[in-house]
Amino acid sequence: MPTRKLFATPIRLIAVGTACLMVQGCFASFGAAKPEVALKESLPPENVMKSGWEYMDQRAYGAAIQSFRIALQNEPDNQEIQFGLAEAYRHAGQLEQAESKYAGLIDNPIYRSGAFTGIGHVKLSSYDTDGAFEMFSAAVAEDQTSWKAWLGLAQLRDLANNWGAADEAYQSALSHTSDRALVLNNHGVSMLARGDAKTALVYFDMAEAIAPQSKRVQTNIELAQAMLDDTKLGKDEHLDSKTRARKLNNYGYVAMLRGDREDAERYFLAAIDTHPSFYAVAHKNLQTLRTSKPRTQ
Repeated sequence: MPTRKLFATPIRLIAVGTACLMVQGCFASFGAAKPEVALKESLPPENVMKSGWEYMDQRAYGAAIQSFRIALQNEPDNQEIQFGLAEAYRHAGQLEQAESKYAGLIDNPIYRSGAFTGIGHVKLSSYDTDGAFEMFSAAVAEDQTSWKAWLGLAQLRDLANNWGAADEAYQSALSHTSDRALVLNNHGVSMLARGDAKTALVYFDMAEAIAPQSKRVQTNIELAQAMLDDTKLGKDEHLDSKTRARKLNNYGYVAMLRGDREDAERYFLAAIDTHPSFYAVAHKNLQTLRTSKPRTQ
């Protein structure tokens, strides 16, 4: 399959699954890892795979990896377990192992689209935007209902400022998704990147109606409202320092997507300074900003 070049120069991305808006976990299926939990003891073989998926739901990826490995000892040819292990490796940040497991599933038509999607996320996490585009495109060519691949394509098109194609990809994702709130939230983030906070609020409000307890969506609503009245940006003295730092980081992320590099750096530095401990997300965003080249129109 030929590779289509998206960018004239490489764009350093925030690692998928660790940063976006609300900034963490926005494009990930499961989100950031939680502290590991103890493996369930003495599970019968037929329940070990189920336990692995339960650990995935809990974002206990180390335990999920162990469960899927045990399950494979009992059923070494079970490709559902292979796929679960690939997903667990990816979310745990073990990208080489994840890609290897996904690659072993490409010949199986049942898992081919999911494997292409998983490799696409691995490529994106490794800053290989062209490789990610190729894999996500292969996934939707294989299965037009692969909403996670459509969402990956939407993110890539956002980063390339290809807004029309991004809207098409978001619509395709929304048509097939099992998580409408996530897709609507991400489309709202796209609107923020375009400087259209008013339309972003429409998307965030729709997402909140579906997932009223989502802190991610609530934070993005606050951000969009602040962007409509920029005198409010950073005026969060009533908040605890961690929440204030997270919001400053979010402001910086949107500024970075819009190409406002000076404002982005100012907000990232303020987030790092405000947080009571080392703020890895803001630090990563700042490094991404400083190592990427200014976007040309």
